Amino acid sequence: MPHNVVLSIASDKNYNLWMATPHGISKFDGRIFKNYYPKGPSQENSASQVVVDGRNSIWALVAIQLFRFREDRFVREFQGKDTSICLTTDQSGNLWVFRYPEGIYVWNGQSWHQELDTHTDRQMVIYKMAFGSFSGTLYCITSQGLKIVDKGKLISPEWWKTQSHKSFPTSV
Repeated sequence: MPHNVVLSIASDKNYNLWMATPHGISKFDGRIFKNYYPKGPSQENSASQVVVDGRNSIWALVAIQLFRFREDRFVREFQGKDTSICLTTDQSGNLWVFRYPEGIYVWNGQSWHQELDTHTDRQMVIYKMAFGSFSGTLYCITSQGLKIVDKGKLISPEWWKTQSHKSFPTSV
């Protein structure tokens, strides 16, 4: 493995384990580890997250850039400036990515569409996203506290407004 610290782990439909480490990505097929360095062996390959979507595509965040596994290598998904911060998948297996400062984008297996625009609020950073198992609500840990996506906007949940959360961390 590129490093003994694993920051994220995911399994694909072929029973492979994919591990994001501070120095690259490792695939374990049950017998052998194979290491990947998406930005090249001499570049910064700090992988913070690896996710498998519902179509069995492997996605990785490496040094705030989004990569997709294709033909036995990781290929950069967005050209130009890419500041992808976090990933998640919804109940249908679609990939969701927060790109700072643009917003949240969704990959449906064929194309990207913008679900939420945050470019007007440069103070807004989403650190982590996860869907509620039962509600399907997208929860976001942001620079401004806990938020949910509701009708194309980031809002504080009603139940959150009534809680004492002064000690809740706003960064991860």
